[in-house]
Amino acid sequence: MNRIHLHQSTSLSVLLLIRQLKYHGKEPNSNADLVETYTLMIRKAEHGAPIREVHNAVSPHTEIGLDSDSEYSVSVRSHSKKGESLPSTSVLFYTKSNNRGVCPIGEPLLISEGRPFLCSSSHPCPLGFQCMDAEDEAYCCQKDSGNSNEDFQDCCLHQKVSPDCQSSCYFNTTLPERCRRDLNKWVQCASEGRDHSRCCEMENVPKECLSGCRHPFQVADSCFDLLPKFSTCFSAPHLGLPHPVQRLKVTLITADSALLIWQDDDYSVTGYRVEVFANNALVSSAETTTESYRLENLSPSTEYRARVISKNEHGNGPQSFQRHLHHSSTENYRWRSSKSS
Repeated sequence: MNRIHLHQSTSLSVLLLIRQLKYHGKEPNSNADLVETYTLMIRKAEHGAPIREVHNAVSPHTEIGLDSDSEYSVSVRSHSKKGESLPSTSVLFYTKSNNRGVCPIGEPLLISEGRPFLCSSSHPCPLGFQCMDAEDEAYCCQKDSGNSNEDFQDCCLHQKVSPDCQSSCYFNTTLPERCRRDLNKWVQCASEGRDHSRCCEMENVPKECLSGCRHPFQVADSCFDLLPKFSTCFSAPHLGLPHPVQRLKVTLITADSALLIWQDDDYSVTGYRVEVFANNALVSSAETTTESYRLENLSPSTEYRARVISKNEHGNGPQSFQRHLHHSSTENYRWRSSKSS
């Protein structure tokens, strides 16, 4: 369940099902008794994708016919006899995959051709994976313990990674150019079948390469230069790095300031770095040990972006999703979430 409170229209929550969206709305903060219906604006996160408008909706509303394993945004506008509200802030969400749930953790291990690794007593799974039956076949699924915290050498051996590239089968390491032919074998082993989508999105991995961060863990050769980003996400569970902060939002906005607040349940965190951008340039960077930070000296008619990076004794965690502020005038400020760099 993904939930966000909206000022212009309604409180919005999204329940994700396979190829289906279920919308729940609470009454708006003002004139709630006048609201009669809602309009939902749903758009798939693809260039040129049309907006699907659902008119005369009431809460709860279920929208079917969405593509599985896809990213969408949804916003809501409320209607009354006196007119309509501004659109709410958009909520980003993914529909679930309709692949069979074979493994309790992650997805089945694939071989380099994109076919599942079928295991048996004579063809065992690599270290860190276990053989699990599903109907008439048996697949390699990630063990609860996974690989060691140092390497995934045994998996690389089993996947027949080139001998001169075996030295790159360590966490927090990438493949050299001469090992480009082993790209997908390396991704298969280093990812451990885990879904790293959120981390990869925050590392700004482009959509066409996100298949290396989640099932089927296969990418085109053009994604080779993104291996450092893949490595950051694949290594995070083994390096003791902190998790990204959650629920980053903005409140108490004034003519020249705004308060960033977030939530963090990672007790290893020792501090945070707050970065603010304007016109695609870093304009300020500050350290804090609390789960809030006030942005000062904001200028009108300026588009700002802010993000938070958590830190602990092992290093920096993945950056948070960014928040955008369009400071258009002293009375009109609008923040929204974003996955852009």
